[in-house]
Amino acid sequence: MQKAREVEGQGQQNEVHKQFTLEDAIERLGDKHEAKITRLFGKLAGNSGFISQEQLTQIQEQLSQRTQEQQQNDVEGKKSEFDQIDTNQDGNLTLEEILEFYDDRYEMKITRLFEQADKASTGYISKENFGLLKQQLRMLKMKKREQKSDFQIADADNDGKLTIEEIIEFFEGKDEMKITKIFLKLDPEHTGYISPSQFEQLK
Repeated sequence: MQKAREVEGQGQQNEVHKQFTLEDAIERLGDKHEAKITRLFGKLAGNSGFISQEQLTQIQEQLSQRTQEQQQNDVEGKKSEFDQIDTNQDGNLTLEEILEFYDDRYEMKITRLFEQADKASTGYISKENFGLLKQQLRMLKMKKREQKSDFQIADADNDGKLTIEEIIEFFEGKDEMKITKIFLKLDPEHTGYISPSQFEQLK
């Protein structure tokens, strides 16, 4: 019995100190998360090509957290845009609720559109009037988009560099795994982002 416990203890100790390759991580955590695992693995492994048990656990925890966030997003996604903005669920939208939901860059334009829609100066607009405001805002966004380069469009936080998340968002519907692998090649130092010139290679 004592020997069995010693062997078991040694096995657990060896597991703690074991090094894992990317293939090991994907096999253990599931290939349905392959792109995310590859991305997280690249950040943790650096140039070594291996991660520890502790780092593998970190990846697992991040995947779990993202799954929970995705589930929450799915719930939110079932709501109409109007209902998502209408935080107090009173069936009307105030300017503050709309500005809270939309990009700050459009604050002045949204304020003007809101005032036009709220002709009676009630301080709120109905679902019908919101539909008109949303159409005008969509046209504004399209116009802004046409004036930007692909890099500027992809650079959601305007910091002059692109993360893998921003790139995947930009190439929505494309092969996420393929994009991730190319990104990792373009980012050999594992900085977590690429420059405009590197982005052109990705395209």
